[in-house]
Amino acid sequence: MREIDRLVDQMEQAHVGDPWTSAPLVPLLDGLTAEQASAKPIPDAHSIWEIVLHLIVTQEYIVELVRDISRPFEPGDEWPSVEERTEDAWRFTVERFRAGEAETREVVAAEVSDERLDAPFREGGTAAYNNLHGYIQHAFYHGGQISVLKRLGS
Repeated sequence: MREIDRLVDQMEQAHVGDPWTSAPLVPLLDGLTAEQASAKPIPDAHSIWEIVLHLIVTQEYIVELVRDISRPFEPGDEWPSVEERTEDAWRFTVERFRAGEAETREVVAAEVSDERLDAPFREGGTAAYNNLHGYIQHAFYHGGQISVLKRLGS
């Protein structure tokens, strides 16, 4: 099995599969209402909804890295605001997250070879291997946050 296939498998496990943590991201979002997703049981912390929007930005960033697309980022771009707190808007956010995760895995599987893993996606960056592992670790980190926020909100 190619190393990139193993990385893509780990991406899938962290987001929709059966990781060793038993807490993939997508099932953590199942059944949440807009009110629950936007709640802030820890006043100065991000809400679940804000975390999901942040994860969508991260998905887009990984796809852009792989495809060598560069766009300017302004301070705060990595943490978009929740614009409309409705059930429809929350469902749309979750669907965007699900679709973005599938696209991210597809792009990485199709466009990153094992030979490319040791080189940075962009000049001056870290190795692609580190970026992809960081993406997986990032999912687990925020999955833990979502788990805590769900418990505090129930």
